[in-house]
Amino acid sequence: MLLRTVAPLAALAALATACATAPTPTPPHSEAPVIEAPRYLVERPTFFTDGFIDDDAFRRWAAEVALPAISEDGAVVALGRAREDGARGNPAFEVSIVRVSDGEVLSYALIVDPDEVDAQRGDPSFAETVRERVDAANDALAAYRWAGKGQRLEDLSSIGMDNAPGRPFQGPLGLAMGGLTIVFEEPHLSVSLAGRTLVDADYPDWTQPPTNYCDPADDPEGESCVCENPVTLRGGRVDLERGVLLLDIGYIGTDLCWEPDSWTAVIALPKDLSKNQ
Repeated sequence: MLLRTVAPLAALAALATACATAPTPTPPHSEAPVIEAPRYLVERPTFFTDGFIDDDAFRRWAAEVALPAISEDGAVVALGRAREDGARGNPAFEVSIVRVSDGEVLSYALIVDPDEVDAQRGDPSFAETVRERVDAANDALAAYRWAGKGQRLEDLSSIGMDNAPGRPFQGPLGLAMGGLTIVFEEPHLSVSLAGRTLVDADYPDWTQPPTNYCDPADDPEGESCVCENPVTLRGGRVDLERGVLLLDIGYIGTDLCWEPDSWTAVIALPKDLSKNQ
């Protein structure tokens, strides 16, 4: 009886020892998951009806595009622009990726060209063409990590940006709580933060050259029919941490002198300015 009792106990002890010293199985090696860069999507077009562009639907679509966007490192910005197209007013939209340091356009995608809209009316293949352009724009945007749009600039003037029709608005724009002040007296741009000068430079390329809309025979001296379109500030955004200033540049026009399309100027600032606020 004693032997029959001891033998099973010895076997159990040996089994326990073997289990204690056996190596723990190593799970199969798995690589870290690849995290795709977030996409600032330009939504696929929702403004076509039977091959025709619905103007109201187009304006809603353009307003919902999640641009501008500033990259995480502040090196590039993505801009979306719905061009006014003057008196004709055809739908128009484009997407560009711009390097902040020098304003060079790194990528450009034409989504809708106003010159092609009339010719393509009723063409069902045009909608597919626009979808392919949107996909190409999204592919370009997906190559970067985007941090957001920055802070919207405030109107710091006593008059108000929209209260002086026919006159260029020169500012100041900025951030009331952050001490940022922006003034543009064509062609000179001044940007300061809490008394520190950040930008003090001329931008002559922003100025539109005068044009003459009369026949030279009717205006031999070239003075009575001259169109001038002074620059007017229309707002913008700033990212003080990443050192990026975006200024919306517009132009003053009249019934005879249509204003050129608005656009967004990209200006590099020193980085990490938010730490000084």
